[in-house]
Amino acid sequence: MNDAELVKLAKVNHKHFGLLYQKYFEHIFLFIFKRLEGDKAVSSDITQQTFLKAVVNLSKYEDRGFPFSSWLYRIAQNEVSMYFRESKKEKAIDVEELQVLQLQEEAKIETSKDTDDQDKLIQN
Repeated sequence: MNDAELVKLAKVNHKHFGLLYQKYFEHIFLFIFKRLEGDKAVSSDITQQTFLKAVVNLSKYEDRGFPFSSWLYRIAQNEVSMYFRESKKEKAIDVEELQVLQLQEEAKIETSKDTDDQDKLIQN
């Protein structure tokens, strides 16, 4: 069975989507895995998210002369991009007490006035 026939069956009954999943899982996983530089756990999560979005939005899929796999790759690329956007927002920086004092010294901040601020910075 070709992809067009499988998609048609899967649109009628989602259980047929499993055939498309089996056919493309490894390809999509490797596509994502390479973009995440070998992070297997996150690649697995994003691969699953890709297929979940594909099955949920299968009714919107239209054959426009491109292979079905190109639609899956586009979803995967969007998921990877979303992952990187989200991970940029969640940067945490560890700052030690000595570093805070050095930064204050470099910025010429009086330490006697700002001990409350120092304490707050060190505690967080």
